[in-house]
Amino acid sequence: MNLFSPRPAPQLLTASVGGVTLPASCEWWPALDGLRGVALLAVMALHTSPSIAPGGFLGVDLFFVLSGFLITYLLVRERQKFGSIGLRQFYLRRALRLYPALWGLLLIFGLATLVFGTRHDFDVFRRTVPSVLLYFFNWRLAHPAGLEVTRPFLHLWSLAIEDQFYLIWPILLAGLLALRVRRRWILALVLAAVVAPAFLRAWLAPLPTAANYGIVLRRLYIGTDSRADSFFAGCFVGLLAGWGLGPKVRWALVALRWAAWPTAAVVLFHFLACSGEPGTKMHSYLYFRGGFTILAVSVALLIAALVWSPPVRMSRFLETSALRWVGAVSYGAYLWNIPIVAVLMTWPLPVVGRDVALLSWAGSLAAGALSHYYLEAPFLRLKHRWERGRSTPAAAVHLAAAA
Repeated sequence: MNLFSPRPAPQLLTASVGGVTLPASCEWWPALDGLRGVALLAVMALHTSPSIAPGGFLGVDLFFVLSGFLITYLLVRERQKFGSIGLRQFYLRRALRLYPALWGLLLIFGLATLVFGTRHDFDVFRRTVPSVLLYFFNWRLAHPAGLEVTRPFLHLWSLAIEDQFYLIWPILLAGLLALRVRRRWILALVLAAVVAPAFLRAWLAPLPTAANYGIVLRRLYIGTDSRADSFFAGCFVGLLAGWGLGPKVRWALVALRWAAWPTAAVVLFHFLACSGEPGTKMHSYLYFRGGFTILAVSVALLIAALVWSPPVRMSRFLETSALRWVGAVSYGAYLWNIPIVAVLMTWPLPVVGRDVALLSWAGSLAAGALSHYYLEAPFLRLKHRWERGRSTPAAAVHLAAAA
């Protein structure tokens, strides 16, 4: 399958802005692939050059918002097309999408630990694997006792949160739709789910002098409930797109297009200025004063602009082949980035400083490409056997693979 086919996606609703007809709802938005690439680059920049992008860890929030949007859009479109949401097929597709690359990482790293590591290293790896495979690794990390885990797997807490979202939200949405709950009430529920985590973080936040300060901070950062605002911000836009409720009049589309630039500036500010170091003002802002929610809403607004009224220059940048390719291999590259950095930092050869950054970036993207083309792609092709309605458009297939 050609991921970067120039053929335009099928348009369902259109609106004219400045003489140009833009898709208000379609099956695939190439700029979102580029946005995923930006998220990966931000995370990798943090892992190798934290002084340049101290807020690079917030790239994970971009992944969360994108996941909320894409999954919700696909579920709503399936409901409209078939009259119901096939949960069994959905979870089979999720397993085929997520497990092959993860199994590859665990297998290779486990063999390397067995051959080159100590007995203690392998014992820790063996105790870590179940929580990774069953996607409760974030709660293992949040345990007050500080359970020992394989350190190159620390970044996998985000995969656990994503999979818990995949487990809960489709069932909840399918139930609400089956009960014929009005759309306005579903949207209100999702908005409440965007706001609630901010209040939860403020309520649970300890004083810096508290004995459990570090433990509670870790729990707030990697807890599913305390990070749900990012997913549901994307879900809100996904519902609007799936239901065709986006802006249609000219002035609203123009306003959304212009709002994309200050919104992108807010996201960039978070990447470049928001440090996760305790004691800083930005640290307090992110964890306790709505920072994560503000970022989530900003990314959701940016996605809305890219869906309904994309700025030309921004779209051209995000739709460049290189950035979209990075987005396409981002899952495998994200999985391998920290392990590769860990290996380079302990390598006996004099590989330090800038060389670590360059080698880790090259190694992560290479590992992501190998994972994508030779491990994930065969299972992605198998995954479409569980697509309801085998006449699914090619662009919809691509969107399902990206989700």
